[in-house]
Amino acid sequence: VGNLCAKLSGDTASVQGATGSKLGTMLQGLSTLGVGTFMSLFYSWKMTLMCLVCVPFILFSIVLEGRVMEAESAVEKQALEDATKVAVEAITSVRTVHSLGQEGAIVERYNRKLALAEASLRRKTRFRGLVFGFGHTATSFAYAFSLGFGGYLIARKGEPYKNIIIVSEALLFGAWMLAQVLSFAPNLQLARTAAGRLFRILDRKPQIY
Repeated sequence: VGNLCAKLSGDTASVQGATGSKLGTMLQGLSTLGVGTFMSLFYSWKMTLMCLVCVPFILFSIVLEGRVMEAESAVEKQALEDATKVAVEAITSVRTVHSLGQEGAIVERYNRKLALAEASLRRKTRFRGLVFGFGHTATSFAYAFSLGFGGYLIARKGEPYKNIIIVSEALLFGAWMLAQVLSFAPNLQLARTAAGRLFRILDRKPQIY
């Protein structure tokens, strides 16, 4: 029963995560980069091409960060589901547990399940820190690279200063928005799988009538 309750709680949250505001965020990210690209070409095609070189690095860094975070959360989610299963079963049969004097054993089992999630977090914290740092510094390096080239265009080619700022902000911010969208993309597959499990539970026929 506890495992079923934990799965129902997690699966419904996964289905909700692929709808509503997150779906709107995906459309917003795609439209932001598309409109930003066309607008940037109007102001300065040279600066636009240089900023587009930085876009793949921003996308890769932030998407990598999102994938790593999601892969780690799956292990932690399973460990927490197992801990919830122990807790719910103990609470449901609290009289039996008390009559047998197994309170300490139940607490020990619960702590062991939580320790699995904690151990997973401790092992992956350092790698997660490197990925998190790479994801955030890539955007800063992209800004530095594009604005450095923008300074060259201002000094040598007479490009207006405002065009450089408009192009860099429109493209790099659009790339950042799209990267956030792509980091949410795995949730769509997760939501589809969770919805399938929910429908299987609803359609399941009991063995005893």
